[in-house]
Amino acid sequence: MTTQVPDTLQLEGRTYVILNWQGDTDCIPSSESLGFHTVSQSSENWSGRINHYGVWGNELYLFKIEATLEAAPDTPTPPNARREVLLRYEQFFDFEGHPAELREYRYDFFIYEDLKLPFTGRVIAVAEENLWGKPEAALDAEPATPFAIVFRNGLVEDVYDLE
Repeated sequence: MTTQVPDTLQLEGRTYVILNWQGDTDCIPSSESLGFHTVSQSSENWSGRINHYGVWGNELYLFKIEATLEAAPDTPTPPNARREVLLRYEQFFDFEGHPAELREYRYDFFIYEDLKLPFTGRVIAVAEENLWGKPEAALDAEPATPFAIVFRNGLVEDVYDLE
């Protein structure tokens, strides 16, 4: 099974990787309910989106969605969101060193400022730097301890280490 690109959670100024949701995940809005359709770009991201959550004022928010859109230029920005588009280019060369192909990669982000989630349950997370971004550094580092954040109706009730 291919490892999935993880969703993230910001808590107390740090970013964590979400390992698991346990509880009422029906409160997380689907792409369709937000007004857009995603496609899977690879087996690493079946849903075609990466969610970025945050805890501010002890409340859980879905604040950013990175989406691989079906028809990106034609997809309208959802209500109550703003859109950011990141374009990256990769130049390929032939065997003689001449430019052969220029590929464009498009990343669409929908940013929300007030999308509170009334989630009840636990989120299991771990420090981001030990799983993604610097895999070579993770080999030498001690593995981070996973921890749980307990929510009731979107409010933090408890945070504790799992070991």
